[in-house]
Amino acid sequence: MPERPFYQPGASSVEGMPLMLQMFHTQPLVMLKPHWHAQVEVNFIVRGSVHYLMNDHEISLSAGEMCLFWGGLPHQMDDLSDDAVYAGAHLPLVHFFRLHLPTDVRHRLMTGATLVTSATDQADNHN
Repeated sequence: MPERPFYQPGASSVEGMPLMLQMFHTQPLVMLKPHWHAQVEVNFIVRGSVHYLMNDHEISLSAGEMCLFWGGLPHQMDDLSDDAVYAGAHLPLVHFFRLHLPTDVRHRLMTGATLVTSATDQADNHN
């Protein structure tokens, strides 16, 4: 069985371009150690499952679930299924705060919470 590739922090532009909106749709890579960056991160699990070690908690996500967290706190995707695919974005803080989300949501994210949902909207069936 071939060895799985790992996430290389220096090879990613997310750490070096904190003001750029970056979007992705890919097979995730296991991270050997935690990293951080200046953007809010949103990840939607398209297929399979992933496991994160966050600053002060762990979280497992499966297909159809989405999470939102502040990347400024250490986080690490330490495990994933072989078939995992995810899509998401790294949203610069300036744009995140322009969303004018409720104060409690902003506070929870900036203090280390990971928000998770698998809820859908009625419009999803038409999009």
